[in-house]
Amino acid sequence: MEAALEIGVAQSLAEYCPLMEIVPAAALTEQQLQDQFVQQNLRRIFLQIYRIVGNVPDAQDLTQEAFIKALQRHEQLKDDAKAAHWLSRIATNTALD
Repeated sequence: MEAALEIGVAQSLAEYCPLMEIVPAAALTEQQLQDQFVQQNLRRIFLQIYRIVGNVPDAQDLTQEAFIKALQRHEQLKDDAKAAHWLSRIATNTALD
Protein backbone atom coordinates (compact mmCIF):
# COMPACT_ATOMS: atom_id res chain seq x y z
CA MET A 1 0.00 0.00 0.00
CA GLU A 2 1.68 3.15 -1.18
CA ALA A 3 -0.33 5.83 0.57
CA ALA A 4 0.93 6.83 3.99
CA LEU A 5 -1.07 7.67 7.08
CA GLU A 6 -0.36 11.13 8.40
CA ILE A 7 0.94 11.34 11.95
CA GLY A 8 -2.27 13.11 13.05
CA VAL A 9 -4.39 10.21 11.85
CA ALA A 10 -1.99 7.72 13.38
CA GLN A 11 -2.16 9.40 16.77
CA SER A 12 -5.95 9.13 16.75
CA LEU A 13 -5.56 5.38 16.30
CA ALA A 14 -4.02 5.03 19.77
CA GLU A 15 -7.36 3.91 21.18
CA TYR A 16 -7.35 1.02 18.69
CA CYS A 17 -3.70 0.15 19.08
CA PRO A 18 -2.19 -0.39 22.55
CA LEU A 19 1.34 -0.18 21.12
CA MET A 20 0.66 3.42 20.13
CA GLU A 21 0.37 4.28 23.83
CA ILE A 22 3.93 3.07 24.43
CA VAL A 23 5.71 4.04 21.22
CA PRO A 24 5.18 7.59 19.96
CA ALA A 25 3.74 7.73 16.45
CA ALA A 26 6.72 9.76 15.25
CA ALA A 27 9.03 6.84 16.12
CA LEU A 28 7.17 4.45 13.83
CA THR A 29 7.68 4.20 10.09
CA GLU A 30 4.81 4.94 7.74
CA GLN A 31 4.63 1.24 6.86
CA GLN A 32 4.35 0.31 10.55
CA LEU A 33 1.53 2.82 11.00
CA GLN A 34 -0.30 1.38 8.01
CA ASP A 35 0.21 -2.16 9.27
CA GLN A 36 -1.15 -1.28 12.71
CA PHE A 37 -4.14 0.50 11.22
CA VAL A 38 -4.98 -2.57 9.14
CA GLN A 39 -4.33 -5.08 11.94
CA GLN A 40 -6.48 -3.20 14.43
CA ASN A 41 -9.43 -2.85 12.06
CA LEU A 42 -9.18 -5.94 9.84
CA ARG A 43 -11.58 -8.25 11.69
CA ARG A 44 -14.25 -5.60 12.16
CA ILE A 45 -14.15 -4.47 8.54
CA PHE A 46 -14.06 -8.03 7.18
CA LEU A 47 -17.14 -8.99 9.24
CA GLN A 48 -18.94 -5.82 8.19
CA ILE A 49 -18.33 -6.56 4.51
CA TYR A 50 -19.10 -10.27 4.93
CA ARG A 51 -22.54 -9.38 6.32
CA ILE A 52 -23.20 -7.44 3.12
CA VAL A 53 -21.84 -9.84 0.48
CA GLY A 54 -22.41 -13.18 2.22
CA ASN A 55 -19.35 -15.11 1.09
CA VAL A 56 -15.77 -15.31 2.29
CA PRO A 57 -13.78 -14.92 -0.97
CA ASP A 58 -15.66 -11.77 -2.00
CA ALA A 59 -15.47 -10.39 1.53
CA GLN A 60 -11.70 -10.94 1.59
CA ASP A 61 -11.21 -9.19 -1.75
CA LEU A 62 -13.48 -6.29 -0.82
CA THR A 63 -11.83 -5.89 2.58
CA GLN A 64 -8.46 -5.52 0.89
CA GLU A 65 -9.94 -3.04 -1.58
CA ALA A 66 -11.51 -1.01 1.24
CA PHE A 67 -8.20 -0.70 3.09
CA ILE A 68 -6.39 0.32 -0.08
CA LYS A 69 -8.99 3.03 -0.69
CA ALA A 70 -8.77 4.24 2.91
CA LEU A 71 -4.98 4.45 2.88
CA GLN A 72 -5.02 6.25 -0.47
CA ARG A 73 -7.66 8.72 0.71
CA HIS A 74 -6.50 9.36 4.26
CA GLU A 75 -6.17 13.08 3.54
CA GLN A 76 -9.97 13.26 3.18
CA LEU A 77 -10.40 12.44 6.86
CA LYS A 78 -11.31 15.78 8.43
CA ASP A 79 -11.68 14.69 12.07
CA ASP A 80 -9.27 12.08 13.40
CA ALA A 81 -11.76 11.11 16.10
CA LYS A 82 -14.07 9.81 13.38
CA ALA A 83 -11.53 7.44 11.78
CA ALA A 84 -13.46 4.27 12.68
CA HIS A 85 -16.71 5.58 11.22
CA TRP A 86 -14.90 6.90 8.16
CA LEU A 87 -13.31 3.49 7.51
CA SER A 88 -16.66 1.74 8.03
CA ARG A 89 -18.30 4.02 5.47
CA ILE A 90 -15.56 3.25 2.93
CA ALA A 91 -16.01 -0.48 3.59
CA THR A 92 -19.78 -0.32 3.18
CA ASN A 93 -19.54 1.68 -0.04
CA THR A 94 -16.91 -0.71 -1.40
CA ALA A 95 -19.11 -3.72 -0.64
CA LEU A 96 -22.17 -2.13 -2.22
CA ASP A 97 -20.41 -1.01 -5.43
